[in-house]
Amino acid sequence: MKVAILDNYQNVALRIADWSSIRRHHGEITAFNDYVADPAAVVERLRPFDATCGVGEAQAAYRKVAAGAAGRIVLRPQE
Repeated sequence: MKVAILDNYQNVALRIADWSSIRRHHGEITAFNDYVADPAAVVERLRPFDATCGVGEAQAAYRKVAAGAAGRIVLRPQE
């Protein structure tokens, strides 16, 4: 499984969440630290990934675009 973490400021999500179950099953985690405003560019960026996780303010902004990318699992941090 390939997971994209979107708008991960200073790679915080990699430190505060437990990603071991994904890694244990040979999953790949990629963190993107930049914000992409163009929805088409976001969809293209996410094309190789099976799941996405938006962090912080990006969570709401990316959720619509990520959910619209066919076949994607959208992970949401617990509130």
